[in-house]
Amino acid sequence: RSSDLDNKLQTTGNKMEEIKPVSNIKPIPTLASVQTAEAKSDCTSESVQQATLAALQSDVQPVGHDYVEEIRNDEGKVIRFHCKLCECSFNDPNAKEMHLKGRRHRLQYKKKVNPELQVEVKPSIRARKIQEEKMRKQMQKEEYWRRLRSEEH
Repeated sequence: RSSDLDNKLQTTGNKMEEIKPVSNIKPIPTLASVQTAEAKSDCTSESVQQATLAALQSDVQPVGHDYVEEIRNDEGKVIRFHCKLCECSFNDPNAKEMHLKGRRHRLQYKKKVNPELQVEVKPSIRARKIQEEKMRKQMQKEEYWRRLRSEEH
């Protein structure tokens, strides 16, 4: 009996399985787009709206340029940047720009320089889980109605 099983499990190893590109895969919505959709349909949670706003604000204005110093080598070439507010360093000018727009830097700037600066509220883990559960239920509902409509046609 075990030899029958062994025979079934053996492969010839001659032919590789051909991999075909899949063209009918739908993209999975990102958290930002899911939150945006939810914020449009449900305006009761202010913190969710703020989190949504934060997710969409890739155009946040950088602050505190004056607190990032350029570290230069002997030839005068910039080799590193150092943020005095956050006590961190980075080598790349793009990283510098991202840092100046980042939440941690903006919080430090608000704390040490300008208490009036608006910094997006980061939702708590509990609030985020509640939001994700609401979105999951909403997606299930939409899928149910979509299937129901497709069965009718």
